Amino acid sequence: MRKRNSTAKNTTRKRGKSTRPEKKPQLTDRERENAVLEIWGNTNVYPLANKKSNAVERNTVKANATQSRHASQAETYVLREMPTAVDALTLSTLCRKVCQDIFLKAELMQGHHVTYVPAWETYPLWIEEYVIEAAKSKTPIKLSVLRKRCRARHKQELEVQKQKFHQLGIFADWDTSQKTLESRQEARLIALISRLRDSNYLHDLPQLSPWCPSCTVPINEANLVHIPTHTLNGYVKFPFNVGLEEFGINVFFCLQTPHLWEIAGIVELGITDNTTYWLTQWQDEYLLFSEPQLKHFTKHLSKRQSKPKPVKEIKASELTQCAVAHPLFPAKDLKITLIPETVVKEAVRDKSISPLESGVMPLNPAHHQSSYDIAQALSMNTMPVFDETGRFTEEAGQLCGLYLFDAEKFIVPQLEKCGYLLKTQKGEMHEPHCPRCNELAVFRPCSKWVFSISENHATTQLLNAQEYWDNYGDTEHKDIRDVQNAVLNFKDLQVSAQRQWGMPLPILLCDQCDEPLTDKNTLNAIRNSIQRGFEFWFRLSVEELLPVDTRCLNCNSSEFRKEATLIDSHFANLLQIIDNSDFKKPLGGHTSVMFVPQTDTVSDSKWTKWLAEISVISAALSRSRPIKESQPFKQLKLNTMPQINSEIQIEDAFLRKYPADVTRLVAITPNVGTEQVNSKRLNKLAEDYLVEYQQLQGLLGSVSNWLYRFAQDSQTRNKTESENASQRKRKNERQSGKKRSKDGITEAQTPTHLEAHQIEGASTTAIDKILPIDSLAVTVASQLLQDVQQAYQDGNFHEMWTLLTDFCEEDIRFYVRAIESRPATTLHVAQATLSQIVTVLLQRLAPLTPFLVEHFYPLISTEGVTGNHSIFQKKWHLLSPTIGQARQGSDVENNEKRSFSSLSPMDAKAEWEVLKNAHDAES
Repeated sequence: MRKRNSTAKNTTRKRGKSTRPEKKPQLTDRERENAVLEIWGNTNVYPLANKKSNAVERNTVKANATQSRHASQAETYVLREMPTAVDALTLSTLCRKVCQDIFLKAELMQGHHVTYVPAWETYPLWIEEYVIEAAKSKTPIKLSVLRKRCRARHKQELEVQKQKFHQLGIFADWDTSQKTLESRQEARLIALISRLRDSNYLHDLPQLSPWCPSCTVPINEANLVHIPTHTLNGYVKFPFNVGLEEFGINVFFCLQTPHLWEIAGIVELGITDNTTYWLTQWQDEYLLFSEPQLKHFTKHLSKRQSKPKPVKEIKASELTQCAVAHPLFPAKDLKITLIPETVVKEAVRDKSISPLESGVMPLNPAHHQSSYDIAQALSMNTMPVFDETGRFTEEAGQLCGLYLFDAEKFIVPQLEKCGYLLKTQKGEMHEPHCPRCNELAVFRPCSKWVFSISENHATTQLLNAQEYWDNYGDTEHKDIRDVQNAVLNFKDLQVSAQRQWGMPLPILLCDQCDEPLTDKNTLNAIRNSIQRGFEFWFRLSVEELLPVDTRCLNCNSSEFRKEATLIDSHFANLLQIIDNSDFKKPLGGHTSVMFVPQTDTVSDSKWTKWLAEISVISAALSRSRPIKESQPFKQLKLNTMPQINSEIQIEDAFLRKYPADVTRLVAITPNVGTEQVNSKRLNKLAEDYLVEYQQLQGLLGSVSNWLYRFAQDSQTRNKTESENASQRKRKNERQSGKKRSKDGITEAQTPTHLEAHQIEGASTTAIDKILPIDSLAVTVASQLLQDVQQAYQDGNFHEMWTLLTDFCEEDIRFYVRAIESRPATTLHVAQATLSQIVTVLLQRLAPLTPFLVEHFYPLISTEGVTGNHSIFQKKWHLLSPTIGQARQGSDVENNEKRSFSSLSPMDAKAEWEVLKNAHDAES
C-alpha cells in the first residue's frame, strides 16, 4: 500500500471519453479537498465559509435554498448548540461539530430541511487580557481603543476557527453566525436587558465573590482556573471558655482547618445535630472531636503515638450552651452554633458544603462560600477581615497590614507558642486561581448585579407547569429530567463583571442615594440613545443619554453616573442564544436537534446547567405569553455524542497531518475519551483510520478504473457492430434494388458516458444474460442499506463506517474480481449492477467522509457523470429499478429463478458467502 500523498498512477480517470486523458500526477489529499470545497461553493450545496465563485448569484444562498427541490412533506430541523470557543479547538467541540455535520448531510440527502447557524462565544476574557498585555510597554491604552482592538482580535480568532471547520467539510450558515456579533445585532440585546430590569429580575446585591487580591477585581466563577496548589492544613485547638468546667482548664474543641490563614476570619463554630461528639483524653489534655474527625485524626497518628481515649459522648444540644476562645485573639469568644437541619439537607443535596459531613465547620462567612451560605440562613455577620488588596484590616487585630498569603508565617508560630496547633500537614489541593495573573483566588463580599426569580412567583409557576415541559419534546430523556431539576433548584445568576470590554449594563445610578433610575420614560430615552450599538453607551455622556431635568425619584438629585460594571460574558452568551432561539415563536414548524455529551460526565453537567439557565431567562422574558411560546427550543430532540471524559486540544499540526476525512472519523470513535486522551493516542487512532481510509480509496479507484475500461471496450464493440450493420444494410439494398430511406437508418452512437438509459435500451440479449451473482449482489447490498439506516437512526455513526467499509473491502472487491472474467454479453448488467451498488454506498458514506466520496462520485456514478452537481444534491435512494427489471427478464433457468426469489435475506447472504468461498477456492 502506498504512502499518503505519494505519486502513483492515476487510477481515477473520467470515463466515457473516446480518447484516454493525459497522465497527471495524483492529487494530494489537500489538493483534492480544496477541489471539493470549490465544487460545493460553486454548486450552492450549502452556505459555506469560503465562497470564491463570483459567477453564482450569492443573494439566493440561504440555509434552505438548495433544499427546495426535495419533497414538500420534508421534515425541518434546526441544529442547536452551546457557544463555540474561538481560542482553541478541543476534542469535545470537534466531536460535536462532526456529529452535527453528519446529521445535517444525512438528513439533507433524505430530502429534509436542516438549518445550522453556529453559535460563538462573545467577549472571552482571554482576548481582553491579551490586548492589555500587548499594550503594557506602551502608554496607557484608552478604553475606546482597547474595545476596538478586542473586537478586531475576536473577529480574527473567529475567522481562524471558522476556516478549521470549513476545511473539515462542515456545512453551516457561517455568514449569518457572524452577523450575531455585529454592533447593530448586539444592540437588540438591550431590549432583553431592559425587559428583565423593568420586570424586577435584576438586583444589585452584596454577594460573596471570588476575588483576585493581585488584580483587585472580582472574578466570575466560570472563569476560574483550578490549579494544584500546595496547602498547609492542620488541627487547631479552640480552648473552652464556657462549659465542660468539670474537666479542668485544659479542655479544647479540636477541628481541622484546610487553610490556616482562614482562622483570622472565624466568627463561630458550626455543628450538626446528627453528629456524635466525643470528649477524649490525650497527653494530659481533654480534646473534643466530632466522630468523623476523631477517626481521621487517629488514622494519621504514627504507630508509636498513643491514641486519644474516649471519655464522654456529648450531644450537639449540650455544646450549643458552650463557648470557645479564638486561638489567635483570646479576648474574642466564639459561639458554638447548631446548623438547622434544613440547611444541612440543602447542603448535602447540592454537595456544596462537604465539611458538614465531618460534623463541624469553622464559620468564616466573609471569605468562605459554604460558610456564607450558612450565615445567610442564620443572619450572621459577614464583615471581611482583609481589603481589596488582600491585606488584613483592623478586624484581624494583630494581623492588620499583613498580606493574607504571608500571614501563615506569623500564624503558625503564634499558634505553636500558645500550644493551640495540634498537628499540621502539607498537602495539595485543586484551588481556584485568577485567569489573568494565576494568583490564588479568595472570597470576599462585593456588590454585583444578579438575575433572580425568587421574588417572581408567576415565573416559578410557569417553570413548574407540566405543559411547559411537554413542549420540550424529548421529555423522557434523562438530560431533560436533569435540566428540569436544575431549573427547579435554580439560584441567582451573576449578571455583572469587572471588565473593560464587553456588553454594557445600561443602568444609571443616582450619585446621592445610589438608587438606579426606574422611570420608564427615562429608561426608554436611554434605550433609544444606544439602539444603534453599544459603543454609543460609552461615547455619550450622562447628560446626552438623559432627557433634560431628569431627577431621582428617591432623593430628587439631578446627578447621575453610569453603572461601572459590564454584563458578564456568560450572561451575554445566554442572551445571544435566546435572541436567536425559538423564544416567542409558536409551537410547530420545526424540530430542534442538539448533540449532547453522555450522562455522568463533566460536559454533561455543564450542558444541563446551560440549558436550565436559558430556560429560566426565557420564562422570565415571556411575561404574558402562552406557556407553549416560552421555551427556548421547541420539540427538542437530543442525540448523544461519543463519551469524552477528559479534554484535549486538537493541534493545528494534527489537522495538517491527516486528511480531513480521517479527522472526522477520529471524532466519531466510540468512547474516544473513556481513557486518558493525549496527543499520542489521537495520532495512533488517526494512523489506524488512515490505513482503512487508503484501502477504501484504493478500492474505489479500482472500481472506477474497471468501469472506465468497460466504457472503452463498449465503445469499440458498438463501433464494430455499427460498421457491420451498415455493411449488411448496403449489401441488402444492392440485392433488393430498393432504396432505403435515410430516415429509416439508426446508427449506434458512440457513448461518452455510462448513462442509465443505455442499460435500459440495451439489446434483449444483453439484458437477459443476468446471472444469479448479480441478483445476489443486489439483495445483500439492499440488506446492508437497512443495517446502515438502523445504525444512523441509533446515532451510531462509527457503526455506519464499519458496515460500509467492511462491505466494500469484502463484498465489492469480490464482485469486481468475479465479473472481470465474464463474457461480454453479460457485462452490461454487471456494469449497471456494480455502478449503482457503489453509488448507493457512496451516498451513505458521504456524510462520514465527504471529500473522498465527492471525488469519486463523478467517476463511478452515472448520476455524477451526467450532471454538474454534488452528491449532496441527490437524495438517498435504494438500488435502481433497472436492475430489478433486469432480474425479472433473466433467462436463468426457472428453477434457479424461483429458488432465488424465495430466499430470505439471511439465506441470500448465506448463498452469497458460498459464491465468495467458491470463487476464493478457484483462485
